[in-house]
Amino acid sequence: MAYDFVVGWRSKRPGSSEHVGAIDYRDMTALAALMLRSDSFFLGRLTDIYQDQSFSNGEVRQALTQLLPLMCEQLSPDERALLDKLIAVLCFAGQKEDGLHALAD
Repeated sequence: MAYDFVVGWRSKRPGSSEHVGAIDYRDMTALAALMLRSDSFFLGRLTDIYQDQSFSNGEVRQALTQLLPLMCEQLSPDERALLDKLIAVLCFAGQKEDGLHALAD
């Protein structure tokens, strides 16, 4: 596993942490391909697979703004699957407004 995505991991509210997805090393080729299509800080930070990453609510919104236009692009099946997964994770985090954490595994 490369990253587990968790919303609310550092929240002080008991029971508010929710595991909402994961990416693994097999997704790294698709991640690199998506990075060629978008100058996204979010994708760039996911390439550092040995460091936990935390994203504020503002960064979650910014990442969605950068990634949503890729939904209209012609993508490979692997790129599409990864993009769909990342957008779902970001939308969930945005709805919860409790930050997103990518925990390195």
